[in-house]
Amino acid sequence: MHSILQRILRDRSAGSHAALLGLALLVVYGTSILTPLFGDDTILLTRARDTGWSPGELARAFRLEIDDLTDGWKPPALEGYRLFFFRPLVVVTFKIDQALWGTWQPGYHFTNLIVQFLVSWCVYLLARDASLRSGYAFLCALMFITYTPNMMTVNWVSGRTEALSALFVLIAVRCSGRYWKTESLSALALAYAAFLAGLATKENALLIPGFALLACFTLYRAPWNPRKLAIAFSPCIVIYPAYFWLRAKALGGFPAPPEGYYFHQFWDADFPLFFAVKMAHSIVSLVWQFPTPLLPELIQRSAPGVAVFIALAIATLIVAYRWTPAEFRILAFGWIAIALAPTAPIGFNPIYFYLPSVAVT
Repeated sequence: MHSILQRILRDRSAGSHAALLGLALLVVYGTSILTPLFGDDTILLTRARDTGWSPGELARAFRLEIDDLTDGWKPPALEGYRLFFFRPLVVVTFKIDQALWGTWQPGYHFTNLIVQFLVSWCVYLLARDASLRSGYAFLCALMFITYTPNMMTVNWVSGRTEALSALFVLIAVRCSGRYWKTESLSALALAYAAFLAGLATKENALLIPGFALLACFTLYRAPWNPRKLAIAFSPCIVIYPAYFWLRAKALGGFPAPPEGYYFHQFWDADFPLFFAVKMAHSIVSLVWQFPTPLLPELIQRSAPGVAVFIALAIATLIVAYRWTPAEFRILAFGWIAIALAPTAPIGFNPIYFYLPSVAVT
């Protein structure tokens, strides 16, 4: 075991590490190429196929409705179910896939593998930015590839939105870090290009400025500079209102998450209990890697179960804190908090499918 670890940690050229990461990705996820399309895959790919190339059509194409999920039978739990998302860039990738692969399903999975490789490579580069030796940076990227909850992001074609979102998060963070080090306006422009691309991919890209701010003071150790802060974040004053306006215009409003088993509103009486259980499950899932999406819903029905699980989460936090090098603790725990923040009202645990950018920690 020690000799294997020594070989993994050996410093090599970036090209060698890229080749090894690609090989690891094929070993871990290569069988996904043989997986048939199912569930949301067929729904969203059909929607993309029937969508034109106009911006308005692309902006409205990423949606799921009750008739997509059932064949006339409408159980009460799904009554009124409809989810509209503003993810035109993901729809564009689906349409490009259809032009390239046609009905050959493995091609769609191959595209997912390429995206996941790019995310893994960004993890490698982020680790190098943290002044880690190339062998340790390779280990970080390898751990990201083998991180269990990422499997659905790769195996489901519809999960591409998660991987693309993580990719743009990491690109934006690295480019903003370069701006903090060099004051390069071209690096800042690239960071905002990634920010805009992320907003067209998934809603959690709204958090990119938060990730960038956290990284600039922890990973890149930038000194406090109000002028640079103003230059770096002033475009957000325009971007955020413009995004919400475009999203509302494309989707016919900006509705709150629908009522139902999988959604909990902040004002619900049982929301504090649900939130505590889900966050506890998120912590345990992150460290021990068991993605069980419905567990929070089951645990919160039992008071002893809630107490035991929260105690397990606290113990897990202590273990994770001791495992994490002191210089990375604020970055690691801050990154998790930012990434999980928007999933608060979602019944499914975010670790099993949502926000693979959490796995960067």
